[in-house]
Amino acid sequence: MPDTEGKYVVFKRKEFDAWYEEADLSVPSLPRPLADCVVIRHDDMFAATAFYAYAGTVQSAIEVLEALGAVEARGEWEKMLRPVADFFTAQAERAELTPNKHLPKGD
Repeated sequence: MPDTEGKYVVFKRKEFDAWYEEADLSVPSLPRPLADCVVIRHDDMFAATAFYAYAGTVQSAIEVLEALGAVEARGEWEKMLRPVADFFTAQAERAELTPNKHLPKGD
């Protein structure tokens, strides 16, 4: 069930694009919103720190798998997790460069 109290409504890009391509705009409808996500904007004062923390946590998981010697899984985990860590690092770097930062608002 979508968060009807939240500030933002979030859709998966593929589902939204497919809906838009097929939508009869004369009939009100939308694709199903995601219920399990939050939005962190790049101009949020705490965004860079939050993104770096997430990227660091993913990096730690990679390192723990290596330290445990999860040899069979290591390549697969690295292949799966490295792009996630890199994505959030890039978001953190983008947030650092975003001007006019502000405190987050609850409304």
